Amino acid sequence: PKMLWQSSLYTARFLGDAGQFKDAESILGKARELAKELGGGNKFVAEVSLRCAELLNKWAASSPEYSPDMMVRSAFYAKEAADLFSEMTEDKEDYATALYWMGLNFGTLCRIGGGGTWTAERAYEMAEQSLAACMQVREEQGAAQGKITEVLFAKGVLAFCKAEAMASGALQPAGGQDAAAVTREL
Repeated sequence: PKMLWQSSLYTARFLGDAGQFKDAESILGKARELAKELGGGNKFVAEVSLRCAELLNKWAASSPEYSPDMMVRSAFYAKEAADLFSEMTEDKEDYATALYWMGLNFGTLCRIGGGGTWTAERAYEMAEQSLAACMQVREEQGAAQGKITEVLFAKGVLAFCKAEAMASGALQPAGGQDAAAVTREL
């Protein structure tokens, strides 16, 4: 199974980089199902879920409009990857990367008003928590400045997503504040 999932990851990455997102997602999905049947283990499922979260985010970003269905799937995969990597001790950077994509994907889900079982408010909370955890893991691991900057960028994206959700009425400011005033602050 290891050789299968590695070749699937490489093929999916190549297809995703070429803009063939649907084909890449299909390959990852089939490899994930097969690995579960063959006993590929949590590491494989976590890695495939992480790649799916990244791939779907990029696919959605290249589309004229973010699809709620695509962002729900992307958020699900990122959360699954983070949950599985959190139980593994060997590579904390994989966990931090999953938290990073979780922050971006849940932030985008907040921006479009939520979806699936997640409201815009809950999606924002999950994005904020995952980015804080990502920063903590990377700082504890002594990550390179580029990795720290990546999290700071994602926090900026989250602020934008929050402002957009407030402007559309999908997210209300805390404490009864005026949404327009809070949006200007962001």
